[in-house]
Amino acid sequence: MANLLFYENPVALNKVTHKDIKIKPGGSDFSFAKNTNSVILAGVEFTEAAKEYPIVSAQAGESIVPVALLGLRNEENLFVKDDGTWDARYIKKASVKK
Repeated sequence: MANLLFYENPVALNKVTHKDIKIKPGGSDFSFAKNTNSVILAGVEFTEAAKEYPIVSAQAGESIVPVALLGLRNEENLFVKDDGTWDARYIKKASVKK
């Protein structure tokens, strides 16, 4: 699993360098998440997320956090299909476009 969830090489935002980057709504290729077996949830997500995924508590450093369980094994996501689409209704997403 990539550090910081899906981010392979995070950088600080710069208003000049990144001025043309926008949030792209939608997006249907979730293959970047195929090796992620859980994602951290915010409390406001529980009602919708619980309709699709088991919610469990996991240790993250010194804290215990709620996560949506996506797979039972390390690097397993049972919700990403072979074609990269997500196989559930509730999707926590935001993708970036240039």
